[in-house]
Amino acid sequence: MNNYRSELDGIRGISIIAVLFYHLDLNTFHFSNGYLGVDVFLVLSGYLISRNIIRELRDNGKLNLSTFFEKRTRRILPLLVTLTLFCQILFYFYLLPDQLIDLAKSSLAALTLTSNFYWVNEFSEYSAVGASFRPLLHTWSLSLEEQFYITAPFFYILAFKREKSSLLKVLILITIAGVSTNTLPLIFSWGGDLDFYLYPFRIWQFAIGAIAAYLECTKKDLLLNLKARLAATLTSLLILLATLFLGRLFLENEHLARLTVTLSSFLLIIASREGMLVTSLLKVKPLTYIGLFSYSIYVWHYPLFFLARIKEFFTTPSQKIVVVAITLLIATVSYFCLENVFRNREKIKKSTIYMSLAFGFIVSIALSMFIIINRGYPERFGQFHYTIDQMHNDQQRYWDENSYFTDIDWEDQKRLKVVVIGNSYALDIATAIKHEDHRAQVLFEGKTEHHCISITLPGSNEQADKCLDNIPLFKKDYKEYDVIVITDNHSFLDIGNTQAVDEILKNVSYLRTSGFQGPIVLVGFRPEWDKTPFEIALNYGALDEGVNIFATSFLTYSPEQIRELDENAKKVYNIEGLFYFELVDTICKIDHCPIIKDQKLLYSDSYHFSLAGAHYISKDLVDYLFKVAEQHKKN
Repeated sequence: MNNYRSELDGIRGISIIAVLFYHLDLNTFHFSNGYLGVDVFLVLSGYLISRNIIRELRDNGKLNLSTFFEKRTRRILPLLVTLTLFCQILFYFYLLPDQLIDLAKSSLAALTLTSNFYWVNEFSEYSAVGASFRPLLHTWSLSLEEQFYITAPFFYILAFKREKSSLLKVLILITIAGVSTNTLPLIFSWGGDLDFYLYPFRIWQFAIGAIAAYLECTKKDLLLNLKARLAATLTSLLILLATLFLGRLFLENEHLARLTVTLSSFLLIIASREGMLVTSLLKVKPLTYIGLFSYSIYVWHYPLFFLARIKEFFTTPSQKIVVVAITLLIATVSYFCLENVFRNREKIKKSTIYMSLAFGFIVSIALSMFIIINRGYPERFGQFHYTIDQMHNDQQRYWDENSYFTDIDWEDQKRLKVVVIGNSYALDIATAIKHEDHRAQVLFEGKTEHHCISITLPGSNEQADKCLDNIPLFKKDYKEYDVIVITDNHSFLDIGNTQAVDEILKNVSYLRTSGFQGPIVLVGFRPEWDKTPFEIALNYGALDEGVNIFATSFLTYSPEQIRELDENAKKVYNIEGLFYFELVDTICKIDHCPIIKDQKLLYSDSYHFSLAGAHYISKDLVDYLFKVAEQHKKN
């Protein structure tokens, strides 16, 4: 008897497309239920595995466990082992130490078929933003299916030995219990992660598929009436499509949506028959091909989408189309060259496959253990340190090492001579100029406290003496210098604070009275972050360009808001000889501000630059200083 039903591949095709849409981050709630495509896979697995076992037990009176597990091994494990090896090798070059350790541990969990247990403890929110940055998170469902494959044969063997006539009743009871568990959150407004990840809370979906298999094997037809069958198939297909692809427009509650797709899948399985319209639609070749490759697509899409994100190639629709196309291509190659080859019992003997898998397991486990033992190889990223304490030490070292500047060479007429006055913000600017020492020389004047407004205006009475101590910095003789740069916190951009504005203008007046008539540059607003960029990078999980887009939501002010503040400030400080350097245009792109470049963090905390950050702005800054110096000479 031919057991193949091509319309089931059509259902698989619909399900994997829904999963892809969900993970494409299309910024619409239309596809917010796409992850429930996995629930459809569970029902289909329950049906197909149960059908095969029931038929063998019915026809032979026993089940060949060796053959059964060999088939499941050939179907699942070669691709799973390849996936873990691929991820550990590739993402060694991108993942932060903590995340590389996380990948190693999740690889071990995937290989031991306990991935769902691992993720319910380590990262419970499947739909959270950070879920997209864990390349093996999707293996939770593979572990779930394998746990079903391991337990199902023993359940059926026991059922057939005891009272096989009661098998349907047991399956119905399991289903009712599972549905009841699934609806508890609806009744009591309770939500948990155990019912998402763990097998005992998902067994009812396999059981519903098993009921469909039992009805087919025992030739019990619940839909004898043709009209009822047509109505059931069409209605169930439409409801399934609406739930998966219309998201919250159709069903907003996760548990109700799960129940809906599960029951719709069950109805499609038991109602569809050869020659029916819905069956013909599900057998459309492109859809069945996608369904045929669905396992390979599912395995490869998640890490490939993650790779695209960290390479900053996952933002525009055209980029996502390219990534999907590459995923489908790799999945096709994987299906024909790996999945299909290992499933062929004539080409690859049982001993060969077990030896190959043993070797793959050993290598993958060894890689995982080396990663864990070596703490994720933090030395891969040079200046990037993977603990908060080390980050703070690095920041202090940056301040200590860059607080000293070489004496000015007054005989050198080619290099620009710059004075930078301010606090720790000014130290960043002075360090940036120092980096261009072949073009500019810099004197740093700064001993101010952070709590001073406009460097010399106390922010509180407690800071009055310390802030007033900075006034002499503006009364020195700087006549021999080419440019003076004033930098402090962004307080002078608070245009509504007239006292702060007056303080800046007073300091400019001090400089003029002391004899400096050259250009004076105010440095504009810089990006500030709600979290340290270090922590943002850790949340993202990789040190590559994709983190820059991810970091946008942690900006205190958007690039657009910063530019608006800069425009207001330029109007207020529109005085001859006073220039305004818009730092945001050097640091930020149109819609985001990077926190890393060339795998180096640009910030040492939420607002101060690292050495790499100072270097990042150095050329544009020194170019601007040369420009204003030339412009001032012409005037």
